[in-house]
Amino acid sequence: MGQPEGTSIYFQIRRLFNSPERLLAVFFLGLLSLLVITPLIEIFWDALSYQEYDLAYRPDAEVGGFTLFHLERVFTGRLSRALFYKPLVNSLMIGVGVTVLAVSMGSALAWLMVRTDLPFRGFFGAMAVVPYMMPSWVLALAWMTMFKNDRIGGSDGLFTFYFGVQPPDWIAYGMLPIIITLSLHYYAYAYLLVSGALLTVDSELEEAGAICGLSRSQQLWRITAPLLLPAIGSAVVLTFIRILGTFGTPALLGLPVRFFTFSTQIFVSLNAGSTGDGYVLAVVLVLMAIVFIYINTRLLGVRRSFVTVTGKGFRQRRIPLGRWRMPLAILIGFFIVSTVFAPLILLAWESLLITPGEYGLGKLTLHFWIGEAGEDFVDGDAGVLRNDQILAALWNSLRLGFFAAGINGVAGLLISWLDDVQGPGKHCLCALHLPLHRPWRHLFRDFFHQLRPHAGALRHLCPAGPYHHGQEPALYFADRNIGAVTDR
Repeated sequence: MGQPEGTSIYFQIRRLFNSPERLLAVFFLGLLSLLVITPLIEIFWDALSYQEYDLAYRPDAEVGGFTLFHLERVFTGRLSRALFYKPLVNSLMIGVGVTVLAVSMGSALAWLMVRTDLPFRGFFGAMAVVPYMMPSWVLALAWMTMFKNDRIGGSDGLFTFYFGVQPPDWIAYGMLPIIITLSLHYYAYAYLLVSGALLTVDSELEEAGAICGLSRSQQLWRITAPLLLPAIGSAVVLTFIRILGTFGTPALLGLPVRFFTFSTQIFVSLNAGSTGDGYVLAVVLVLMAIVFIYINTRLLGVRRSFVTVTGKGFRQRRIPLGRWRMPLAILIGFFIVSTVFAPLILLAWESLLITPGEYGLGKLTLHFWIGEAGEDFVDGDAGVLRNDQILAALWNSLRLGFFAAGINGVAGLLISWLDDVQGPGKHCLCALHLPLHRPWRHLFRDFFHQLRPHAGALRHLCPAGPYHHGQEPALYFADRNIGAVTDR
């Protein structure tokens, strides 16, 4: 005889509360529904329904009615080349270029830091992750300060001021500066992932290869490189999908010359009121992110590291660089200066200028930092350090940073633990990484519009969704790094 229905329900509830992994699965399933599935359904519906802007083209249409109008405009219409195909090609070319450069630089830097006797490793290692902490558009602003020309009017850049030569458009704006600046920012992802993987590689494996007659380069490519493939693959996928959705740098360096990527085309469409077209493009980006994440998990597995088993204690032996030790240290020092210190110095210099474009040392002022309000200067606004509104925003940013860091750390620990448990929530984890794709913030815009007025101090810092600049990949890194530790 079967158990009474009430007893069966009671038993299932007790079983649920007695299994921590089941409770976590239910919690993350709810989180997945709130942050991923529900907004995606809303955006799909908006992309397949008439909006007010569409009445100019379809006067007889009813707002909210089902239509394929936006799909036709984006994929097959007269404007499809400008709306979809050209931004798609630009985004893919930037994605491939940045991924190749960033992953190559990050992997090489990680190998030098972890496996060699390079001098000043501690200082270089600490500075190498600074670009990850800064928004990518900081490097874009520094590039504009250095190479800005008269294409968009206004003041000239530092290069023109001192040399009297206008840089060509392909250096000042467009694809080349976007690829360079984004590569100097996103190499930190590959550096963090590959350096963590290198710390788990036992030097005795390479020594065994040396005993078998392998040269130093053969040991690297036939022993070390295969062990790093999962980490490198994760870095490639993470960097590529982040590049497809990054907005700040393509907007600063692309929009002045009408160079559009997917993210900037979404921005332009939404600002022009053509929300349906923007949502179609955003959905395409999300689907592309899903495909790349799926390919990564199928090729490399959900766990991003290999496990090696040895009969002795783990040991690492640093590789002597010999005569290349100091030249490589100088080269990396120049790289750190170019990616960390030079952009900050350029932006600080720009903040001291009385007149934009006048870079002479005799035309500097501290008013923008410590100036008092009411002075007949810059519309009477106080300097940054005396401006109550800016100081309040800084305090909100610090609170948001600590709050997000705590959530990411705890969530990453729980997700990594749940990932090691064979349970019903295990297969939902890949979908939780979807918000690291930056266009997701565009998808959140309407869905969280009703929630923003109740967000207190955070409403000014999260205008398009619940994630701030660094929070999406932080959850990913928390899960991956904790998972790598629990695998050892």
